[in-house]
Amino acid sequence: MYKYLLLAFAALLTACAPEGQEKALISGQVQGAENILVKLYQEDEFVDSTRTDSTGFFAFAISPKEANYYNLDLEGDKVALFLDPAHPVSFTADRTDLQTTLQFEGKTASLQSFLNNKYQYQSDAGLMDLKIYKMQPEYALVHLDSVEPILLAQLNEATSQSAVQYEKFSAHEEADIKYSIAIIKQNFPSYHKYYNKVESVDLPENFNNYQEELSLNENILVGNSSYENYIMNAMRDDFSAKYDADTTILENQTMVDLNMEWIKSNITAPELKERISFKVIEEQLKYYGLTDIEPYLEEFKQNAVKADNVARVDELAEKWRKIAPGTKSANFTFLDYAGDSTSISTYKGKYIYVDAWATWCGPCKREIPSLEALQEEFKGEDVVFLSVSLDNEKEDWLAYVEEHELGGVQAFADGAFRSKFAEHFFIRAIPRFMLIDPAGKIVNPSMTRPSNPETKETLSKLLAKEA
Repeated sequence: MYKYLLLAFAALLTACAPEGQEKALISGQVQGAENILVKLYQEDEFVDSTRTDSTGFFAFAISPKEANYYNLDLEGDKVALFLDPAHPVSFTADRTDLQTTLQFEGKTASLQSFLNNKYQYQSDAGLMDLKIYKMQPEYALVHLDSVEPILLAQLNEATSQSAVQYEKFSAHEEADIKYSIAIIKQNFPSYHKYYNKVESVDLPENFNNYQEELSLNENILVGNSSYENYIMNAMRDDFSAKYDADTTILENQTMVDLNMEWIKSNITAPELKERISFKVIEEQLKYYGLTDIEPYLEEFKQNAVKADNVARVDELAEKWRKIAPGTKSANFTFLDYAGDSTSISTYKGKYIYVDAWATWCGPCKREIPSLEALQEEFKGEDVVFLSVSLDNEKEDWLAYVEEHELGGVQAFADGAFRSKFAEHFFIRAIPRFMLIDPAGKIVNPSMTRPSNPETKETLSKLLAKEA
């Protein structure tokens, strides 16, 4: 019955499409998924949403310009898709075990099945298991080199069964297999040392031969996460090698400088160069601010082809400009540990060193001893150490503060990362430190950590000027 409903619905929509504007249709009927919200994403970008009816049926009619990757989210259950505007896809499933009951229909059914079974394929091959890093290097290498042809054979079977062939699909899925294995090899030395608690690792002479076979210049692979992660890792490994040879490398250049230089030296494919540059800039703007990346923004925007990349860079940069040094900090009111209200304006006339943290954050807690040392160092001076918890549960914060007898001003931001405080300071990762001056103006929206000697130096100089 499901089959006939799906085919009838697909025929209806494709028959009504205006000439030259074929509709891409994805529809499904999922037992146990009645009246739920279904969201459609193109890769990570939201496209549309709908609800299943009383029988678990839903459908999307979309008009992409070309075949591309999509994802469905059925309130937590995921379905991976490769949609072509010329070839509708339908499926049935049972929500109690969605992945194993997915049955696709359409000319690209075998491709859809491969996508949704891929994780299990890779898991069965040992690519998702951290145990591989505990293996001796020679055995890990033999295992990894043996599973690649098996996975490629499964991909070949899926594409050969498809009534339609796609260069992009074949290239991306082959890359996902090859580069996911390459990433394991990239990470193997450090992960092996960590999991086996050893200081060094002796790799077989041919362990890194894979690097000679892989390219850093494939425009067709833009958007493939395994490929892009491999490139980002290669950039990281290059820096590590240079740092091991010269630990003063960051005295005259920032990490951003080194990353952008690496991109210019190693990537010539224009679309890929833009993509990797964008990833470096986006990461910097999401977590660290404008300081190191600003010299590269205009050049990137002038050369960028994708308008979405420029818009995203502008959006992130604007968030930091709103809290740039010299701008007035918004005045936030918090609940302190004693249950009283406290706010930024409470400490007017003093410098405020703000620590955004949470009890579940390991790096945050590792900064606490250094923070307490600073509090003792500057005791009695015109500086306040304000720790603002971004815990979801107030009880977790209260219990931790009491148990560890934390000093300074301990406050709680109701709403955690969605609080007005976190939104104002564009806090996307913690720990995050800010410094506000006696007039309530921002000195640094992304201040150095307590464990960094520069923090003590900065506070000492500022307080000496005020004296």
